[in-house]
Amino acid sequence: MSNVISRPIAFSLLLVVALACSLVVVRPALATTELDQSQDVVDEMFRVQPNIGSASYNGGAQTFTAGVTGELFAIELYLQRESFTTQDLIVELHSLAPDGALLATSDPVAAADIPVTPNADWMLITFSTPPTVSAGDVLAIVVPFVPSFPTSDPAWMFGKAASDVYAGGVAWGGSIGTNSWEPYANGSDLAFTTYVRTGPPTCDLALALGEAEPVDDALIAAVGNEVQILGFDFAADAEVTIEIESTGGDLETATDMTDAFGDFAGTLVLEPGDEGSWTVRAFPTGDPDCVDVVALEIQATPPAATPAPTAPSTDDQGELPDTSLPAARPSYEPLLLVLVLAASSGSLVVAYRAASRR
Repeated sequence: MSNVISRPIAFSLLLVVALACSLVVVRPALATTELDQSQDVVDEMFRVQPNIGSASYNGGAQTFTAGVTGELFAIELYLQRESFTTQDLIVELHSLAPDGALLATSDPVAAADIPVTPNADWMLITFSTPPTVSAGDVLAIVVPFVPSFPTSDPAWMFGKAASDVYAGGVAWGGSIGTNSWEPYANGSDLAFTTYVRTGPPTCDLALALGEAEPVDDALIAAVGNEVQILGFDFAADAEVTIEIESTGGDLETATDMTDAFGDFAGTLVLEPGDEGSWTVRAFPTGDPDCVDVVALEIQATPPAATPAPTAPSTDDQGELPDTSLPAARPSYEPLLLVLVLAASSGSLVVAYRAASRR
């Protein structure tokens, strides 16, 4: 949706807002959210088809050993599906083994969101009610085989290593016929990643010019630049208030939603008239004490480069002619500051997170 918010001066804000949750979730390890366990080797695909007549495994699982203590709120799996699959994928977390105590059930992943074979991709799977885990706990990521479906729909494939590459666990196959689970014969492992919250949000704000490295203290920009507003480790799936304030007291306020990691992304498009000193401030709407501020200095657009003049001829007295003119002052239209908070502006977040992943 879009809104135009007028100001009492010749200043307007065009606001386009969209959920940031659709961003690809690849992030660095921050103070309170950690990428814990990870196995990213994919040599083959492990097929799961929970149908009584299927020759594939009817269920699949991977055990792992937690490395940190906190809330296990998300995992990633490397997935593809057969084109006829329409069922949502639901993943469980169990204690110790696939048939151990149920700890959590994931939010469903729609079939349409999973790539169709031969394509595959890392898919984020979240847990609205995350279990608390302790370092050293053994858990199982489980695609359950009960209940079975009466048709061949669904059929999922999970990325898998061809050998034992992860010491903290092993892949498992489940069978409806025997209602049992067995570790994979050669001790190899599914591809997976786990994410754990280890403390309260830190609410880290950063600004960046285009695709440049973000800064978290002060940024100098010029009219015509696009400034990325990046929030990391705010409250998960929560509304965030973003305030942009000048030293003269002019204030613009917008809101956005964070993703499962507490992250959001937006873009400021700087127009003529924006020159001056500003502060960008962000905090969870329900928790204004968890706030971060970055200074933003906006300068005038640098003048366009002009070709070097050719050497002028001299007059009859051997002097150069006087061709100087009074310096012209630029004339600007009323200020227009464009703030876009949308999933489409998340490319820098993706790149910034990806620098420390896999």
